[in-house]
Amino acid sequence: CVNAQNDLELVQEILNQGFRIEPTDKWGLDHGVWVPLYILFGENVGNTVCVSCDPFNPSFNYELGSIIRKAADKLQKRVLFLASGSPTHRLDLFEFGKTESADDPLYEFDKILIHTLTKEPMSLLSLKEREREKYIMAQPEGGLGPLFTAMGFAGSELNPKVLYYGVPYKGVSVLAAELV
Repeated sequence: CVNAQNDLELVQEILNQGFRIEPTDKWGLDHGVWVPLYILFGENVGNTVCVSCDPFNPSFNYELGSIIRKAADKLQKRVLFLASGSPTHRLDLFEFGKTESADDPLYEFDKILIHTLTKEPMSLLSLKEREREKYIMAQPEGGLGPLFTAMGFAGSELNPKVLYYGVPYKGVSVLAAELV
């Protein structure tokens, strides 16, 4: 089990920024974030702030990331911003032990996402509208909200690099990227 304390000072500064968000004492992160935190830091992660995103509002998520960055900068805190989600997240197609080829048309959205992320990242905010059919087929986890929030946090330092892409199981793809 991961031992993490809420960074109340950072939470309060985020709230002080005047952005329309509501604090909660409920856990909001799933294995997509806790597992990497555990691998990186072991059982004692230190202070964290858990943020839930709006899967239907890219600009809200981007602005939320920007607000988090402003709050962290104001407090002179070094922050690791970890966002989680799968570009293709079709659990209705998932089969244990069944691997897929990234060349399957199901993963076409992933290719578009990776190209856009590395070549023209700010246009990601309108990718859902431009590639609606492929987006619907892929059903990206969280509507890419965590990615947009991380982009807002990166701000002018946004310089994406793909670290890993794979299709471990049918219906699920994995993308790891560094944004700054």
